[in-house]
Amino acid sequence: RERNIRVLAAFPPYLDFRAYRNSESRAFFNALPRFYRRLGVPTLGSPYDSMFPKSMFLDSPYHLHADAADVMTRQIGDRLVKLMPQARVRPPERLQTTLHLDLSQRRHVPGLDLLSGFGDGEDWGRWTDGRARIELREALPERFRFTARVVHVYGGNGQAPTLIGSDGNLQPILIAGAGDICMDLRTTGHPTSLLIAPPHPESPAAQGLNGDTRELGIGLSQVTIEPLPAAAPAACP
Repeated sequence: RERNIRVLAAFPPYLDFRAYRNSESRAFFNALPRFYRRLGVPTLGSPYDSMFPKSMFLDSPYHLHADAADVMTRQIGDRLVKLMPQARVRPPERLQTTLHLDLSQRRHVPGLDLLSGFGDGEDWGRWTDGRARIELREALPERFRFTARVVHVYGGNGQAPTLIGSDGNLQPILIAGAGDICMDLRTTGHPTSLLIAPPHPESPAAQGLNGDTRELGIGLSQVTIEPLPAAAPAACP
């Protein structure tokens, strides 16, 4: 402080193990920001903000692949801006046209920066694998209509609501089985990612059914993000 140097603390990427969500692990991870606060050191988010699904790692539990590293870099940049209000950073442009995503694409899905927390593309679409994110090249609209075609619902994921939306603006929807879903959603700020969080992701391997270690939730084939005027009436059935 005497030399006008500001110290900040950040957390490395963590593999989002299910065990990290139990009460003992939460007590440990939540204690880390408190430790830094006692020292007067601000933190760039919490350890849970730095947890990513297995699909985003390359060759170790701490080594993100290139596209995922770009996502984490943007997240850290956003948190730095919040701690440095004098910094003038131009927010990303918002999505202006309807984006249609075909999740059966085996490799790159056009229009996206990254799909995280999804399985590989199959003939019918993709499974969510834990908490899934759709990372866009542009910011989500302030208001938009999310529609999706559900092909599969695994295990108990049809018995409780799935959360869908941007961070801080998640809305619940019960997806009981195959069919089309529609939600009118809002955002604050300029988020570039859409989160899909099934209630009970389950691994067939953990259930002793087969060797599939993915934490399956919802199987999707098509997703559409349609910008809406601020005053448009709700039209989802």
